[in-house]
Amino acid sequence: MPIVSCPTKPLSRSLDVPISISRPQTEIATDMTMICFVTPWPSTPFFPDNNRVRYYSTLDAVLEDFDTSSQAYFAASAFFSRSERPNTMAIGAAVESPIAATLTGGVADMTELTSLTDGSFAITVDGQEFEVTGITTDTAPVLAAIANAIDTAINAKGTATVKDGALVISSKTTGEESTISYATAASSGTDISALLMLTDTTAANKYDGYTPGTLADELNLIQTAARCAGRAIFGWVIDAKWRDTEDQKTVADYLAAQDPAYFSACTNAASAYNTADETNIAYYCKNKGYNGVSVIYHDNPQVYPDMSYAALALSVNYALENSTLTMKFKQLDGIEPSPLTETQVSALAARNCNCYVLMGNTSRVIREGTQSADTWFTDSFVNLMNYKEELQVEVFNVFLRNKKVPYTTAGQDLLVSAAAKINNRYTRNGTFADREVETTDNESGVETLPATSISPTLVAQATTSERAARIAPPIAITCYEAGAFHSVSLTVTVYN
Repeated sequence: MPIVSCPTKPLSRSLDVPISISRPQTEIATDMTMICFVTPWPSTPFFPDNNRVRYYSTLDAVLEDFDTSSQAYFAASAFFSRSERPNTMAIGAAVESPIAATLTGGVADMTELTSLTDGSFAITVDGQEFEVTGITTDTAPVLAAIANAIDTAINAKGTATVKDGALVISSKTTGEESTISYATAASSGTDISALLMLTDTTAANKYDGYTPGTLADELNLIQTAARCAGRAIFGWVIDAKWRDTEDQKTVADYLAAQDPAYFSACTNAASAYNTADETNIAYYCKNKGYNGVSVIYHDNPQVYPDMSYAALALSVNYALENSTLTMKFKQLDGIEPSPLTETQVSALAARNCNCYVLMGNTSRVIREGTQSADTWFTDSFVNLMNYKEELQVEVFNVFLRNKKVPYTTAGQDLLVSAAAKINNRYTRNGTFADREVETTDNESGVETLPATSISPTLVAQATTSERAARIAPPIAITCYEAGAFHSVSLTVTVYN
């Protein structure tokens, strides 16, 4: 082997200019456009475990999991019919009744199961192990016949059926005591556990029995699963079966306490515009003062104006200039207006309940655009939740990006600068705006207050205990919402 020799080999530049490359940790804002439609399991084709939520970017993708008569399809149609909407929606599964432990196999290749004389496997159901043996097939094996043989063998504790070309083995009990194992090799016979796709290394899906709590508990589990997938949910719409029920109120109570969360609710009850009724969801949420809930009335229980309304509200791209909107006067694409009288519309408005009606000759519009809490509009709530999220993340990133933020005015300026960046962003997109107010301090009688202003407490005013605990002096931010005109009176004077 020849010796390599280079008498003129240069020295490395690293002797004088060493460079170390690293990527600083950065927090990202939560996606505040994700809407989840919650529907009962087992109407969903996916299991209510960590996979109890799925994401869809087209209606065709929804149709791969749901048929055109399902509530999920109706809700998805309302979402995807909108031109202004988020790119993606989620569908989550909520369990209503105790369920049995179940093992679902993958779709088996039947050619691998021909001419069996003593096929076997072992499985444990509710703590009892069963050895399924003596499974025989001919040159044209039928999965249903194999399921019958399994069903007979485990009849003391479980059942076996075929669904969508796969074996489904379930316990006869439900709730937490209901358990099942993956299939393994039996002590005798030809092991076919893997051929039946029932093992933990094949496409089998297993879940133990479960007793659900309230619908709110199920939403909490859906959110947990969504966060595990890195796609947390902000907006919520529920299946029409829960409209005008105590479950709907339970969901409103739960989501009103979450931060951040937005619940778009719908009522089909005529009691919504009955001023004497105190049971309707609109009255309930207004009485509770829920600013994170909007309610919309519609006369047709098969349509989802609540989904279309939420999709529009969450469609804003806050990076764009003048991108914010107001919900009143907007159209719900694909949704028929409700035939309401002016008296009924006024009664709904008194309960901060939105509706979708025909106005004038051809206009179809949302009335009010409010949240349940007095003085709250849907656009204000959604805008401010996004502002809060981005402000928090931007200031938090100051701590992540710097080796330290010194307890000095210069360190405080880093925090103020981060806040100012988000303030400017939300002024550009139309959330905040300069405000003109009356004053006696100038000849015009009008003073313009800036859209946003930041007033940090002086570092010199920090207490000894604050310094010791490394708590920065508080920073006060004042913002003026841009708002929107929703009505106007015109006075006309006609002269000869």
